[in-house]
Amino acid sequence: MKSLLELLHLGDRFLLAGIFGAFAFRGLNIVGSPATASGLGGPLAVVDSDAASLALRALLAMIAIWLAFGIRTRVVALLGATLFLSAHFFTLGFDMGSDRALVLSIIAAMAAPLVLLGGGRFAMFSKGWREVL
Repeated sequence: MKSLLELLHLGDRFLLAGIFGAFAFRGLNIVGSPATASGLGGPLAVVDSDAASLALRALLAMIAIWLAFGIRTRVVALLGATLFLSAHFFTLGFDMGSDRALVLSIIAAMAAPLVLLGGGRFAMFSKGWREVL
């Protein structure tokens, strides 16, 4: 039973990192999408031209990488959920549709166990930074 919970915890961490990464990289549009109708697209085309939105998405991409490796999972999961919610509100506005409210509540529910329990056994530094340094 304990190993099943540890695997679910690991899956939750990877799934949340994947959601954060997909949101960040989709907005940055660096995943090699086809050219846009104007012909100025390509793999390095940027969808969001706002500097603040680009910074939010870049931070979210970094958080997705740290979360996937399990580095400082509690802090990173809390920061990632906060940045994800703020990025959603910043890019899409404050109108809450039923689908959007469901997505945001799922993100909050997925981040809660990681914030409360940490990275688990499969984290890169499961005992903290004291043993590394």
